Amino acid sequence: MSKRGDPMAKAWAGALAAAHETDISLVGTFTHPIYGNSSFVRKGDSKPIFAVGIQNHRNARLRLLSWESHARKGWYFFSWSDGFVCSGNKANIPDGWLEEVLDELEADVEKTDVGFSIGNVEEGGVSLDYNNGITLVLGPEVFTDNRKSPLITELALSMMPPNLTKIAEGGFSWKPRGWPKDEPLPEKAVDEAETLIRGWMELGVPEGSLWQALQTAVTGNLGTGVAISGEWFSITDLTAGIRLLSGSDVEREAAGIGLEIMAANEVGATIGENGEFDERDDAMIWCKAKTCHHLLSALWEDFGEEILLKLGLEDVEVGSVWQSQLEKMSPFGKFLRGLESSRAAAALVQKFPWKDGVLSGICGEVHALILQAHGQGVGRAHAKAAKMRGDIAIQALGWAWLSAHNKGVGQEWHFEQDARDRGSGWSMALGELWEVSCALVEENDAVTKDDYIKAIQEFASVCGESGTITAP
Repeated sequence: MSKRGDPMAKAWAGALAAAHETDISLVGTFTHPIYGNSSFVRKGDSKPIFAVGIQNHRNARLRLLSWESHARKGWYFFSWSDGFVCSGNKANIPDGWLEEVLDELEADVEKTDVGFSIGNVEEGGVSLDYNNGITLVLGPEVFTDNRKSPLITELALSMMPPNLTKIAEGGFSWKPRGWPKDEPLPEKAVDEAETLIRGWMELGVPEGSLWQALQTAVTGNLGTGVAISGEWFSITDLTAGIRLLSGSDVEREAAGIGLEIMAANEVGATIGENGEFDERDDAMIWCKAKTCHHLLSALWEDFGEEILLKLGLEDVEVGSVWQSQLEKMSPFGKFLRGLESSRAAAALVQKFPWKDGVLSGICGEVHALILQAHGQGVGRAHAKAAKMRGDIAIQALGWAWLSAHNKGVGQEWHFEQDARDRGSGWSMALGELWEVSCALVEENDAVTKDDYIKAIQEFASVCGESGTITAP
């Protein structure tokens, strides 16, 4: 109980005194943040950490606790069943220590050309390059919460201080699928990964989440391209990346357009799982979202109008349609399917020199019939032609349309004789105009918009509107 004396001497004195007693009643529990809980006999004036180390001297790990104060001053200790070594102020691994540490791990350790491995390391892993020349590589499946004790703890607790960074360097060999094999990872990605591994080696980063954290650190710092579902794609291969997101074909089309717009404008962003949009300093697009809906939700405010335009919507419709979806944020699959008729109509109009309503007079009416026939079906155009009323010229157009399509039989009573006579003279030119329009819609390379302009100009000459049609 002397207040003087070495702490180790006090611990030995207390242990020897307790060993000669028949009734040991003062048993305490010592708790260490790394080595856990240990029992010891409270005897004498020794500090608990020294008493635990001395009284458990048969335990290769716990006996290190007696030397923790020395380790704090820069000394290194290694303990295993065949020895206890202080390597001085340099952490030099003694012969036999590492082999026993690996042999006692609760894992299947395999011998390799450069050392040892645990798990499947073919697609990458975490490596520990020890300063004695031995390398240990750990595969992805090692990093789980299902173990009783983390492997990094088992690897470190037989040395004091229990810090593997003093005897090994950590490395990370994984690259996201799609990243060019011969291209090294960006320096920032490597630095982030090394920081995490160092934290794990110092027992500061949970082992169960390390692999995912490493993948996230690397993926989030690639600096270029597009990352989707853990895979990397170049800007020229966005279609393959979009296929990994769940959604309909029209949603994937819209999402792909959105990413292309961002890439063209060198806009980088991290897109969260629920559609959050966080702009980045670099040009990389990192999509954590799993669905096209969430991706489009993130892009809609800034890029929705451009997406609608590239989908083929009319300029006059885009603003109101974009605003409506921005306010309601309906499921994008349903929203985009509802726009398909408008998209189809807009795509059809793009094939012609003029939109509906641009041309006036009889030529404007016949152009409207042609657009309706291709957009809504020839039957609807026939029905409209049969009901054309008004002056003789309008009736004549209706009859000319039906005659050009061989639908005039039985419809004579709808039209005055003068209208039928005039329309019969227009039917051949109208029929030729119709054939040109069909070739345009079918995208026949032999027919262009100029051919359609010429055909409608010829019809204008026949119907008495010569000189009224000019190229747009």
